[in-house]
Amino acid sequence: MSSEYIASLFYIRSQFATYVSIPICILCSISELFSIIVFLSLKTFRQSSCAFYLMSMSVFNFIRLVFGTSLIIISTAFPINWTPALLYYCQLRTSIIGLCYLGAITTLCLAVIDQYFATSARPQWQRWSNIKLAHRLVLVITIIWALHASLFFIYFNQLALSNTSTCIATNQIFVQYYIYGYFFTYGNFFPLVSAMFAVLAFEMLEVWQLEQTQSFEENWTNN
Repeated sequence: MSSEYIASLFYIRSQFATYVSIPICILCSISELFSIIVFLSLKTFRQSSCAFYLMSMSVFNFIRLVFGTSLIIISTAFPINWTPALLYYCQLRTSIIGLCYLGAITTLCLAVIDQYFATSARPQWQRWSNIKLAHRLVLVITIIWALHASLFFIYFNQLALSNTSTCIATNQIFVQYYIYGYFFTYGNFFPLVSAMFAVLAFEMLEVWQLEQTQSFEENWTNN
């Protein structure tokens, strides 16, 4: 490829990041912040375990957008020369992104499972949908994914040549884990579990609505 063609590609990438990626990142950050405010301001949400999971997901997403995605987009849009002195911050940011990404999809998964338990006809399953358990689970998964994110800080130990605001891993074993474990396994497992429990919760609601309709019709007939 000619140098002019490569330069044009970099220019297109820079313009796209400036006029598309940055506004989207700002809007997403504002929306996540508003979601957090709504969940904290209403007492109904503060007492709901599902709302707490969703608020935790918004917190994870907001942190990831502010401390991770925004800096990468800015460095893509503007020709900033990141020096190796920022390697420590780059590693820290990569760890935060890893923590918040897994934390967000895990709390979303827990929110769906919580709704399944809440709509269950079995009282012993309904007891699993409570705010105290939600607090403990979010704390536990935060600790687990924080320990997992420490691997990112250790192995993402080199600045990328194409974009010195990002880090790359040099350990090939960790690279394989990052591709097939982090992205393919975690990135597909939790959404799959969420979809499965969402279908089950929907079926529970349909059964509940059918029972309510039949009960109403019986009462109407008896009266």
